[in-house]
Amino acid sequence: MLRSILNLFKKHPAYLQLFIAHFVSSIGIGLTEVALFGHLAKQNASAETFALAFSLSVIPGLISSYFGQLLTEKFSWKHGLLCIEIIGAISLILPYMGILTNSSVLLFAGMFMATFMTGMAIPIITKFEKETFIEDEYASVAGAQNFIFFGNVMLGFGIGTLLFPYLATEIYFLLDFATYLFAILVIYNIPTSKTKNHSKEEKKAVSEKLSINKWTKTQWSSFLLLPLMTIICVPCVTLLPVAAIKNFSSETMMFGSLKISPVLTFLLTKTIGQAIGPLIIDPKHFKTIFKSPLICSSLVLVFLCCYYLIFSTNYLILAWFLTIGAHITSNIVYAVAHYATIQNFEVTTISKVSTLQYQIQILCIFSFSIIGAFIYEKFGFNFVLTMSLIVLTLIYLLSSKAHHHEH
Repeated sequence: MLRSILNLFKKHPAYLQLFIAHFVSSIGIGLTEVALFGHLAKQNASAETFALAFSLSVIPGLISSYFGQLLTEKFSWKHGLLCIEIIGAISLILPYMGILTNSSVLLFAGMFMATFMTGMAIPIITKFEKETFIEDEYASVAGAQNFIFFGNVMLGFGIGTLLFPYLATEIYFLLDFATYLFAILVIYNIPTSKTKNHSKEEKKAVSEKLSINKWTKTQWSSFLLLPLMTIICVPCVTLLPVAAIKNFSSETMMFGSLKISPVLTFLLTKTIGQAIGPLIIDPKHFKTIFKSPLICSSLVLVFLCCYYLIFSTNYLILAWFLTIGAHITSNIVYAVAHYATIQNFEVTTISKVSTLQYQIQILCIFSFSIIGAFIYEKFGFNFVLTMSLIVLTLIYLLSSKAHHHEH
């Protein structure tokens, strides 16, 4: 995978610049997440509070992804992304003032705005990928996205977690602002490539509504994989900080000369797993994984088994490795889902498809993070796992039937 991604950068220098901008910007996002969840951990926040924070950090995408879709039809991808980065930088004043004034409203308002900008970028970037790359490059594009996690992990979450006990929380937002400025400068200096000339039929297709009743079973499988993965995984991921508080102390712990909060270390190991997952799979195998319900279901089952053990063990280091393993397997499936969406839809419909897919995914995140927290508080984590296993079984049965009919 690594070699194919490097070849992709060499062949498409504009994509390399865009990638660098997002990589640096992801460092700032990691720092802001450390500041937010570290602040909640200091206050010994409840499961419901963590779930609310998680939900409010994604729900704005329901609205903003639609505006992003409109931007793809009216403006170039470059101007659209510049607008998003500028507004994102300005919005950081909200969580900054929230920390200074101890205002939860401003803190969550800042999360709302940051996510609003992220949602706008989804259809723009997806259409850029579909227009820029050929079919054989889609798997490498899906894998390249995970390098951004390395910026989020190693420099954002990693250094941010280590320095959290020593730096004022407000500093994290100032550093995030600096990464936004860097991204703006890089995107501004990307040469604008010529727009492809679409036929009259293609232009007409862009302006028409999606005809989902004409989708093939493969397109439906591609479209639904991301939202269904969200339904399975989000209840567990939302409760990960709760596992740190429940099984380990939520107070700052000493590791040698370093003071580290267990909550932040779990968020760090989660993102490490997310970054590693797709990089260990050869791009040639993405199509095979997508076409095999057994492989996809087995990977998700490993994720659920790891989370069962995370909530069962009292050994912190074991819990870290289980968290990494869980998110290696789940993010392989997420990357395959991203590849399948780009692969199976046309350039004239991809922005609308990705917008609708993202909106459904956001609804699932919002709903099932709250449902998962409620079930956990009332019945315990085993019932959360049972819910996810039921959904996984349904996915396997429906996917098997769909791919069987395709053949």
